[in-house]
Amino acid sequence: MFYFLLVVFFAIPVFILLPTKIIGKKNVPKKGGVILCGNHQSNHDVILIMMHFRKAKNLAKIQLKKTFLVGTVLSALGTIFIDRDKPGIEAFKKVNKHLKAGGAINMYPEGTRRITSSDNLAAKNGAVMFAMKNDVPIVPYAIIRKPRWFRKNVIVVGEPFKFENEKITKEVLEKNGKILSDKIIDIRNNYLKEHEKFAKIVAKENAKLKTKSAKK
Repeated sequence: MFYFLLVVFFAIPVFILLPTKIIGKKNVPKKGGVILCGNHQSNHDVILIMMHFRKAKNLAKIQLKKTFLVGTVLSALGTIFIDRDKPGIEAFKKVNKHLKAGGAINMYPEGTRRITSSDNLAAKNGAVMFAMKNDVPIVPYAIIRKPRWFRKNVIVVGEPFKFENEKITKEVLEKNGKILSDKIIDIRNNYLKEHEKFAKIVAKENAKLKTKSAKK
């Protein structure tokens, strides 16, 4: 109930402040366990996914829970917090339970934010492991440019896919992790190839972000 009220309350402000076009939204299954996976560039990413897609629980670092306002809202949304330094089994149980119950999980494979939307995505294997263990599809998506207030953006959603049914080993997780990374990167690159004018704008933005980051 709180999730629905929050979405309704923030709908108009978010659509005005973070205008975003969604391409391929129909690729997200309306029912059943599913993992949404995309590139992570900003804290605004979670807001965009919450507003534009089906209800999904997010995975977030435990530090955010300690922030009063953000932590309170994320907790109320059913966010599953993970301590990256000491990952406990409880968080993993919650993810598995939610997926088995037919819920959706939103994850960022690289596990952290990137400086620009063009940085290579080195996926960690959490999403792959959850997908294989629970036999659920992954829906890859790409946020084309770093979200900022009053700036038009695009999210492109790819087709859902499943990994082969095979024994989960370190080698298999790494192989499938690369498959997932490549799919997200390809979604972004293919969109930019088809929209050259927009691609030039994004390239300039990324160059500025890298220059700014190098000076820190």
